[in-house]
Amino acid sequence: RRCGRMEGKKGKALTMTMTIQNRQKQGARAMAAPWRDTILKSLKKNSRLAYARYAQLATVREDGRPANRTIVYRGFIEDTAKLSFVTDRRSKKISELRANPWVELCWYFPQTREQYRISG
Repeated sequence: RRCGRMEGKKGKALTMTMTIQNRQKQGARAMAAPWRDTILKSLKKNSRLAYARYAQLATVREDGRPANRTIVYRGFIEDTAKLSFVTDRRSKKISELRANPWVELCWYFPQTREQYRISG
């Protein structure tokens, strides 16, 4: 598991891609992540709630202390286990992620009372 690349766009938005690597392999191709469909079902059941697309991302500061903030889910990248989130490029999380890529994501779906934690 790792936090992947960050792509810049014009303006204040920055797209972060989180890659969750599946440990099971099938030949040269990775098998579909078993949790992907579960998250998509949760998103569908909570689609009336705009804030269901918000997740909490915890990073590690330079001094080793945790920092938590809200990021916005934008979708899966094609048929992969890569989650795409948008954040403000001016935020401190960008430099924190470059210095230390270890993160934990907590995502709560209020309508169905489900919570997902992704770390790595």
